[in-house]
Amino acid sequence: MHGLTFDELMTELFTERWSSLKTQSGYAMCVRVMKRHIKTDYPAEVTKQQVLAWRATVVKRPGRPEGISEVSWNTYSRHLKALYNFGIERGYLTDNPFLRVNLKPPVLKTKTLPDGAISKIRQLLRYCMDLEDKGEPRGAYIHPAWFWLVVVEMLYHTGIRQRQLLCIKLHDIDLRNARFICSAEGAKNSKESLLPLHRELIPLLDHLLDQAVRRGAKPSDQLFNVNLHSKRHRLETMNTWQVGMFFTRLSRKLGMTVSPHRFRHSFATELMAGDNADIHLTQLLMGHSDIRSTMIYVDVPVDKLRSYLMQRSGA
Repeated sequence: MHGLTFDELMTELFTERWSSLKTQSGYAMCVRVMKRHIKTDYPAEVTKQQVLAWRATVVKRPGRPEGISEVSWNTYSRHLKALYNFGIERGYLTDNPFLRVNLKPPVLKTKTLPDGAISKIRQLLRYCMDLEDKGEPRGAYIHPAWFWLVVVEMLYHTGIRQRQLLCIKLHDIDLRNARFICSAEGAKNSKESLLPLHRELIPLLDHLLDQAVRRGAKPSDQLFNVNLHSKRHRLETMNTWQVGMFFTRLSRKLGMTVSPHRFRHSFATELMAGDNADIHLTQLLMGHSDIRSTMIYVDVPVDKLRSYLMQRSGA
């Protein structure tokens, strides 16, 4: 007897734990990838040897750079191990073939924005804004440039994640008290946060709110929604694909890699590089439950390390 299928086991897991659609999608993707290499519909038929053979086939090695990274492998194994643990708890399975199959990924330097990136981004977007103001929107490489400038400044001055940006509603912004609600919906830890707004964001957000209301947006609607402000975009709400396409175009035009997560890394790094650096305040602004997560984002500048090194006597 084969027992439950992967689909049946996932359905029970999602129902019992009230999993979000994003979580469900993540588990389903990991199962699909696994089944390309271990061809069975039944969890009970998967062995540890098959899992190790799959790992050996797909993870990149010296001389095989086309493989997946250790981090990607660990994502698959983590989800599948949790699925098997649920099956064992419910008495459907007896063994977990994904125990102790994670890999230790190399610790790489954090990916912050390249030097001078924010100035170059602002310059490009203002150039596109000038073209639009002159009635030449087709000549603008990025459109509507004013909207994407607000997106960039919001990421730069808050360090929030892409998902958190997309979850902000009009009523989450409190300009009078210079603060905003970072919803539980967009947070990794499902925890709502009340965060301050930098003074340079106030006029930009005021303009965005005004334009959104003029176009019929309600207080409970998505604030950062490019589809409201451009005929080039036809969706109901803005999604990660649209944000990704913007940053892809921006990176190509500038000749450097720019992404929402690089803004987040730079945000934490620059806060901790200041004279009044406070790891606990940085943790609160980043929305981390564990301070160790904050430390991962902090990259001490070489100049600061050099100054620290040079205080040592040469005698």
